[in-house]
Amino acid sequence: MPIQPLLTAVIVIGVILALALRGIAENFAAGIVLQTRRPIEVGDEVDSLDYVGDVIEMNGRAVIIETFDGRRVHLPNSEVLSNPLVKHTDRGARRSDVEVRSRSREFEHTLQDLADVVAGFPVSSRRRHRS
Repeated sequence: MPIQPLLTAVIVIGVILALALRGIAENFAAGIVLQTRRPIEVGDEVDSLDYVGDVIEMNGRAVIIETFDGRRVHLPNSEVLSNPLVKHTDRGARRSDVEVRSRSREFEHTLQDLADVVAGFPVSSRRRHRS
């Protein structure tokens, strides 16, 4: 019985399995790196892959964050590890820019109203946007 067709079939199946499992292996290896080096932990506020939210779980496949509008996003470990990762929790304060437009010609009145609204927020505390 010729063994060459059987050997060819085993090699083809092996290549297909290696390609199919490559992503799983990359995510698992990146998950080990993330969990041993601990650049982020559960509860941290992070910005990665154009998503901002709180880390609620880290597993062998993904970092799961909850965005401020309540969505749960699964970020693949390999992508989190290979892309910029901003951890907002290290610093107590963040800067935000807000553009305000007004049809009123009374600029000082609008500016005073805006200052009154901003003054109502404590400077030192972080706001959580969870529902």
